[in-house]
Amino acid sequence: MTNPLARVKVERGGRLILDGTPVTLAQLRKALLALKKSKGRVRYYREGSRSEVSRATLRIWTAVMDAGLPIELCEDAA
Repeated sequence: MTNPLARVKVERGGRLILDGTPVTLAQLRKALLALKKSKGRVRYYREGSRSEVSRATLRIWTAVMDAGLPIELCEDAA
């Protein structure tokens, strides 16, 4: 059985997308907490990953890391 997967995408402008739907940082945290209970994992993608990180992007990354889930970093859209 495959563990659940959350696809997290951070757009260049800082907009946060979770599984194809725009969400707030609070909604992301809540979803990641539920995902942890089901032993899920995260696929993370950030547009412009070779450019400098914004404060908003850093807060999103911190939330993902704090969730304590396995994370797969992607070079193409999650």
